[in-house]
Amino acid sequence: MGLSVTVAAGILAFSLISALAAISFSILNSAGAGITLDRKLWADFREHRWTVAVEVDSVVFSNPNTLRINVINVGGVGVPESEFKKVDVLVAYTAAATRVRVAEYLNYNPSGGAGTWRVSSVTTSGVAGESINPICPCPTAGKGVWDPGETLVIEAFLSQAADTTQRANMLVATPWGVYGYG
Repeated sequence: MGLSVTVAAGILAFSLISALAAISFSILNSAGAGITLDRKLWADFREHRWTVAVEVDSVVFSNPNTLRINVINVGGVGVPESEFKKVDVLVAYTAAATRVRVAEYLNYNPSGGAGTWRVSSVTTSGVAGESINPICPCPTAGKGVWDPGETLVIEAFLSQAADTTQRANMLVATPWGVYGYG
């Protein structure tokens, strides 16, 4: 009986050590994958941070609830249309009802609606349309690219009516932290 207890204890100890080693390996492997992912994200950020540039050309009221904003890609690379949902658009205007200055964050929505922004058209060198990687200003969009030199004509739909006699400002920031202000 003495030998069987010793052998059973040895087998149990070996099984426990093997299980702990497998769990440790799994954790380390997952952590390594996370580090690799972080490196890829950081590389993507660095690449776009130094090559993407945007400039707000004009901000005008179409009506008390809508701003028309021209934003030019003055950088060296395009911004995929699929990234528009990660573009931050902030507007500042004076509310018509209260005469109080309002700052509002707008979400991207290709269909529009109060508190959102969308692309209404794209111009190249002042001419409507584009020939490379066209953007479709429609709800089923997603495969185009906002190429260098192109101007996005953005419609910003405000959540409340603005005093159109007062100036409006906007900030457009790309997913890589590059922004334009006007």
